[in-house]
Amino acid sequence: MHTPDMFVLIVLAADMQAVDAFARRNLVDDPNVRGFTTQVVFERVKTGTLVPLRDS
Repeated sequence: MHTPDMFVLIVLAADMQAVDAFARRNLVDDPNVRGFTTQVVFERVKTGTLVPLRDS
């Protein structure tokens, strides 16, 4: 499968109904979105967006 344009969205929602509403409002009804998948995380293991890198 070729997916040249790929994005990752991190969405915080109160419950699954809120996730569903977000997806319908922002993804399902948008003609520019060809498709999407959803992954749900129930427990935070890592918070933040910092990715530690070694010095070269």
